[in-house]
Amino acid sequence: MMRGIFLCTCGRQNKLNFKKLKGRLSNQGKTEIYDYFCSPKGMEYIAHLAERWGLSSIYMAACSDKAESFEKLGEEIDVPIYTINIRETCGWVHDREEATEKAALLVKSVIVSVEVQHDAAPVVVGGRKDVILAGDFEKAREFANFLPEDVEVKIIARSASPEGAVQEFLAGEIKSISGEFGDFKVGYEVAPIDSRTCIGCGKCEASCPEGAISLLTYSISDSCIHCGKCVKVCPVGAISFENREAIAEAGQVVIFGNWMGPNRHGIFQVKGEGDYAEVLSKLIPGFYKRAKPRYIEARLERCASGKSTIVGCQFCEASCPEGAVIREGEKIRFSEVSCVGCGTCVAACPLSVPELVTLPQAAIDSQLTQLLSSNEMRKKVIAFTCENQWEKLLAMGKKRLSYPPVLPLFVPCIGALSIPNLLLPFAMGADGVILLGCGECRHSSSTPAVGFVTKLLEGYGMQNALLDIRGRTPEETAEAIKSFYGNLSPSPFASAGKIDGSQVQRVLKILKAFSSFDLPEIRILDERLPFGYAEIAQDRCTFCNACISMCPTSALTKADSKLEFSHSKCINCRLCERACPEGAIRVESVFDLREYVGGEKKMLVEEEMLPCEGCGRRVIPRGMLRKSAEKLVEAGIPGDSLQIRLLEYCERCRGKKVLELLMEGRI
Repeated sequence: MMRGIFLCTCGRQNKLNFKKLKGRLSNQGKTEIYDYFCSPKGMEYIAHLAERWGLSSIYMAACSDKAESFEKLGEEIDVPIYTINIRETCGWVHDREEATEKAALLVKSVIVSVEVQHDAAPVVVGGRKDVILAGDFEKAREFANFLPEDVEVKIIARSASPEGAVQEFLAGEIKSISGEFGDFKVGYEVAPIDSRTCIGCGKCEASCPEGAISLLTYSISDSCIHCGKCVKVCPVGAISFENREAIAEAGQVVIFGNWMGPNRHGIFQVKGEGDYAEVLSKLIPGFYKRAKPRYIEARLERCASGKSTIVGCQFCEASCPEGAVIREGEKIRFSEVSCVGCGTCVAACPLSVPELVTLPQAAIDSQLTQLLSSNEMRKKVIAFTCENQWEKLLAMGKKRLSYPPVLPLFVPCIGALSIPNLLLPFAMGADGVILLGCGECRHSSSTPAVGFVTKLLEGYGMQNALLDIRGRTPEETAEAIKSFYGNLSPSPFASAGKIDGSQVQRVLKILKAFSSFDLPEIRILDERLPFGYAEIAQDRCTFCNACISMCPTSALTKADSKLEFSHSKCINCRLCERACPEGAIRVESVFDLREYVGGEKKMLVEEEMLPCEGCGRRVIPRGMLRKSAEKLVEAGIPGDSLQIRLLEYCERCRGKKVLELLMEGRI
């Protein structure tokens, strides 16, 4: 496998030291410098070198203006070409030496990122040509005029317009939506006149003494006195004043007016005519089959979503704004149809069950390793950058807005950044971290990771080491980076060794690496975080093992006659709390740094183990014996009965004792 690394000087308009840059990249593959790789001659030269050197991949370090042309050329010569911008992000905004060093780091980081990723088969979505329009009838009918003629339209509204010709009208009010894109089930409360069964005979209108009924609109006005005559005369039972619910199905749903229910892919809300164009641009493509990327791979065998019909961890469900994480009893599944690849579920899962195909953990680790590998940068600052902010970086370059050489690592969304990934740069030698995200983002606005890391760094006296920039102009962003960089102190943390494992394991390893000096007292309470602290009411615990058997991370263990708890292993799934038959255990959503890093097990309860009346082994918890006896007495069994006496024997001896009594004729 041979790489080609082509360095374009953009007609020598890029002030990088290209000779030095070529030397820095010479160990990465065959390297060449050219003034205009995007020109016809430059394209021919690329094709020539690809064949001559037998290249398997090409990394084009240039501007981004001709990225599509390079990609098309790669398809023609059957060699993938990856474009790395080193003009607007390096040469046009930094001084020559640091810009050159940054360019080398960017190229290396892209190379390792590409080579640790793998392709996943795309998902075919769409193709169902029907839609439910719910809410205001007039707006829904007007909106329907903009839809393709071959799309089946159902309108759910309290009443219709007299001249409202529609394909299918369902009289009622929407109450719920379940399912996913392509297969939604809309629950609605049926209006008194059920438009599905009404045959329009007019008997109800004729029978109404108040003239309250209009079959043109399938409505009954407030003048109705509920005499019931219409109900009696209706030949098909279409009229009822009792609550009736029905289900309508469609591939997509558009709601006119306020909606407080699920907000996910395939459900659209229209508040006014100004929303029509945007909603139509997203709605109409869904009527036709298309391939979309497969974003998530899930290792469900390690999932703590539930066990033995009891619901457990729910962090991924709560984090997903698209409803793409679907619970089915104690299990969850990831909808490939609804997922948009934002990565919030990946960041939320403490056990690393889901992973982004487009940005696996190995890609983040390898990019950080490369970006932080140089000692020639004055300060090492990682800028986690939302993909939607790429245009802002380009604008900063095109406007020649000078700012310090921060090192961008692109993510699908700031919400995709987990707690360990926000901390990892510091464990690898970074002095600071910048978050460059969108101003209004429903994928990242509710994620707790940034808030947690901010409080953690404040506790370490590093409150100036994290900058969250969202919704700023290019000029404001450049100035914010300058100010942050200027006030940034060297990191007090020593570089850690290998950080691997699940999210919760990585957090512990990173924080242990930070513990080379005295641990500050940091205690953070947040139910959205995967940190729990268990407490037990000792007078209620029977030592039954239910909590231990349910715990997915071995945070609860039994040693002799002690039940012990490890704070650093608890992921706040609360399976133990929900499974305890005595309601003895309670989990508090809290993170305590000293106990978390200290790793010492805490004894929750110590139970006296009574000896078996048969063999003498101390295996019977006193609390369990007492509780079992109480239950039997409550059931009407005498306190001195054989059933209660047998509780004093272990499982092996109990059968022997019964057989012995049978042989003696005593039972």
